[in-house]
Amino acid sequence: LVTRFIGPQGATRIFLAVYFVPLVAIATELSDDYHEITSIMAYRYALGWLVALLFPFIIFTFVMTDTPDHPAGQLNPANYPTMALIGAVLMSTAALATTLLTWKQIPYLRQHTVKVALPSIAQTIAEFKRALQNEQFRLIFVIMLVSSAVAGTTANMSIYMTTFFWQFTSDDLRWLALAGVGAAMAFPAVAVLQRRLDKKHILFTSASLSLFAGVIVVFLRIIGVLPDNGSKWLLWIIVIELAFFDALEVILKNQLTEVFGG
Repeated sequence: LVTRFIGPQGATRIFLAVYFVPLVAIATELSDDYHEITSIMAYRYALGWLVALLFPFIIFTFVMTDTPDHPAGQLNPANYPTMALIGAVLMSTAALATTLLTWKQIPYLRQHTVKVALPSIAQTIAEFKRALQNEQFRLIFVIMLVSSAVAGTTANMSIYMTTFFWQFTSDDLRWLALAGVGAAMAFPAVAVLQRRLDKKHILFTSASLSLFAGVIVVFLRIIGVLPDNGSKWLLWIIVIELAFFDALEVILKNQLTEVFGG
């Protein structure tokens, strides 16, 4: 019934929101200690990034392989049902695992002594307007909006950019998983940065550099600085750029989640 009115993609996004909103909120419910919450968030993001990076490496190595008929394996439509099935199984397994493994924490979560009524739409709008009157909130909200737009656009356009702009084959694409080194290095860096810098400064710096990192390689290609398509040097330049971008995204998302979640 839901998919009939809003389509499969709309239904998928609704169900993802139903799962991800509690998933993001649960970290601050599991502990009252600031550093422990930070540790929980770091482990969660580390595991998420590990799976997110291993998945394309496995897919482009064993599923979307290059063939004489399809020199770029990602353009072979016959490969997509297998990829979708593997992805669905992994995501469903992860969702069930995180739910069942935190189930035992329910008795220890904060319990409301007074029944809280669900806010109305008018009340929600009024509270949002009141929040926007806070200068710090407005600044953080704009940062989150812009960085999410850039990250979302980059992620959605990635397969098209790598296939048609950079002309990578599936054999090339699997090595982009090495960009995960940047994300892995960012997790210990978060703890160091938090001890030395204010959250606001970390947000400003990581958001600004993230915007820069998202467009610099395209700009360099347009002005003719980068090696030609097909060069192995180009592949490693893109890997390094993605590693830098991934590291910034980890730091930025960690800070934004703590600010809005904590």
